[in-house]
Amino acid sequence: MVQVRDQLSRGEAYATARRSEWKSFDPQLIAESLFAIANIFSILKLIHFCTISSHLGPLQLTLGRMVNDVLRFLLLALLVCFAFSCGVNQLYWYYSAEEIRVCEMQCNATHIKDCFCDRTLAEYVIYRYTFQIPSPPPRKI
Repeated sequence: MVQVRDQLSRGEAYATARRSEWKSFDPQLIAESLFAIANIFSILKLIHFCTISSHLGPLQLTLGRMVNDVLRFLLLALLVCFAFSCGVNQLYWYYSAEEIRVCEMQCNATHIKDCFCDRTLAEYVIYRYTFQIPSPPPRKI
């Protein structure tokens, strides 16, 4: 509060600035972020006490192993998706310019994202079609 009074007496605009306009390393912001980190660690410390409990201990071990299995599955699924996108990109790289031209002519350049022009677009299309997400409707501008 003393710092704000000093800034107001000097006529600095920083004293009345919105919080989003504060400097990155403002002492108030640093203090609040350190307090938030301390809260996270203090709550995580409670997990240690859960392993001692006869009811929560086995549940915690089971959940830990389940999360490990889910992460392995996601890694495998991402690897398969990456392999398919690389394969599709390798098959269609030669036709990318022609495909973009056809897409531009047919859809007024709104469905370019359906083309397998490069690897990132191929990954996007394969991911979208995996979950049967339809193409976005064309926009009229």
